[in-house]
Amino acid sequence: MEKQEIIQALLLQMRKLRMMESKIIRLTSSHDDKIPIHHLMMLVHLTESGPIPIRKIKEEFRVSASAATQLIDALEKEHFIHKKRDELDRRSIKIELSDFGREKITSYYRELEKYMEQLIDHVGSKKMIEAIEIYEKIDEFNRLMEEQYGKDKEKK
Repeated sequence: MEKQEIIQALLLQMRKLRMMESKIIRLTSSHDDKIPIHHLMMLVHLTESGPIPIRKIKEEFRVSASAATQLIDALEKEHFIHKKRDELDRRSIKIELSDFGREKITSYYRELEKYMEQLIDHVGSKKMIEAIEIYEKIDEFNRLMEEQYGKDKEKK
């Protein structure tokens, strides 16, 4: 395979990887929950990042202010999250998972773990470890490129 063919194959696989997270979420979320996928992704994000200021949701999810507001309102209505004043900046409001939201995420992670076990069985442990190592190398390369481009921007 020539370099240009490798580039095209990589670009295709990267597009597929971007879609994979939402597919996995759809497959592993309980069907009786009927939680929209973007709601579940927000709950996962809150689990990983902890409470976040409302103003950051727009940036982190790359949505408009009105879409962020609708998402927060819907999650709050379903009792998955609650709003809380920032202790350091009383003008700022953060959202965080409620106990009910934590229960839903715990249930989701149990299903996700079952899915991953099946994936490992299907692909094989050795190949999955190789894939993880490749993803780590790509992440390392991306950090190096970010540092390089950051330095170039400072020079201009």
